[in-house]
Amino acid sequence: MIWWRLGGAAAVFALLRLVTPPFIPSCPLLSLTGLPCPLCGLTRAMFLLAKGEWLQAVELHALSPVVAAAALALALLGQARMARHWAWLVLLIAIYGGARILPRFLTL
Repeated sequence: MIWWRLGGAAAVFALLRLVTPPFIPSCPLLSLTGLPCPLCGLTRAMFLLAKGEWLQAVELHALSPVVAAAALALALLGQARMARHWAWLVLLIAIYGGARILPRFLTL
């Protein structure tokens, strides 16, 4: 069973590495309010991580390596073993998103 998960994770990684989407739609929250959501830039950061461009990925979304590691752990370990860790990841992303938005509120 682990080999199927490992093969699937490798296939997703290869797809991210080989394909560069011509257009990634903008975040609806960013488009409507001008404020970045906690996940803004994460999709582009995942493509950059797969291509080995770590600095650019971290500039887009600082938690992209953490999210990539969590996705890999999910693929290898399965949802049942990772379920208790997702709450921490969601909390971390929420705190990061708040830290991204707060300076914009302070300058208003």
